[in-house]
Amino acid sequence: MIPLETFRVALRALLRNKMRSFLTVLGIIIGVGAVIAMVAIGEGAKAQVEASFASMGSNLLIVLPGSTQSGGARGGFGTMPTLTWDDLAAIRREAPAARAVAAWLESQADTMARAAAMMTSTKLASVQILGSGWAGYFSKPIAMDMFQNIKAVGMPTWSEADQTLARGIQRELGQKNPRGLSLRVADSLGTPPREQDLRGGGSDDIGDVSWNAPTITLRYPANIPGLPGHNWANAISMATPIAHKGVTAGAKVQAMTVIDLMLKPTVVAQAWTYFRDVQTKDIKYFPLMRPEDHPAIWLNKAIMEKYRSEMRKYYYDPSKYKTYLEQLGIKYPTVRDSTKIVP
Repeated sequence: MIPLETFRVALRALLRNKMRSFLTVLGIIIGVGAVIAMVAIGEGAKAQVEASFASMGSNLLIVLPGSTQSGGARGGFGTMPTLTWDDLAAIRREAPAARAVAAWLESQADTMARAAAMMTSTKLASVQILGSGWAGYFSKPIAMDMFQNIKAVGMPTWSEADQTLARGIQRELGQKNPRGLSLRVADSLGTPPREQDLRGGGSDDIGDVSWNAPTITLRYPANIPGLPGHNWANAISMATPIAHKGVTAGAKVQAMTVIDLMLKPTVVAQAWTYFRDVQTKDIKYFPLMRPEDHPAIWLNKAIMEKYRSEMRKYYYDPSKYKTYLEQLGIKYPTVRDSTKIVP
């Protein structure tokens, strides 16, 4: 069959089945159009993502959690607290192409303050951080070395007067079977607290220090055990032989540990190995305070100006008195009579 005859046969077939021919052509047009549209959408999305990356810089990628929504109000990106330190560690571990990974902390309070300002058609002028602190992470090798020195020094020798005061204060705070002061050092170091039991740390920058160099803390027996802490009862022993004996024992342990660090290079090497390979392996320190944040010393200025002169009346004067208790006119030990009923 010659080509011209073939064309005539095909044309007659198309004319005899006009609807089928129309639908076939329409299907071809829709199919080709869909392919072109999908390719165009993909290229457009790619271009948009590349433009977003380009606006951040050629090598910077910022990962933000989602946004919160409550009562019809939607927060901005980053308000959902879903990113954790474990995610930071996972990125470092599973993204070898990333040269550096750092955390960026924005307080939820900042977001709430900005939202409150928007509700009043105003803007948040500035944010001032009054204080911050990392949770402490302490050096196991140095702690183990110091514990040996603690066992070598041992507990102070408490007098019966010391024990009488300790048991009296413990009883005053509701302890039914007060044990007084400890007589022996524990057999071993305590185990680290569980993560879910961490409820805070020191009230200074000891946590930040511990993330910059191997650090430990020493709790020496200069106070009465079993007291609530940050309480009037905790201040009593400071003026008594209990504190003097405990501080002396603690100073001995500190001095012995410093000598070990000077004369035992292995302890120092183990401390830095632990610091690099265990403590800071996945978590890297970054300061929560900004360069523009300054100590909020003005917060207590009025209080100190009011009470400083009154406090000077109670300063210890060693030129007149042998002990602070003598200066206060207190007989040691002074405790409540346990045979009397206390309401």
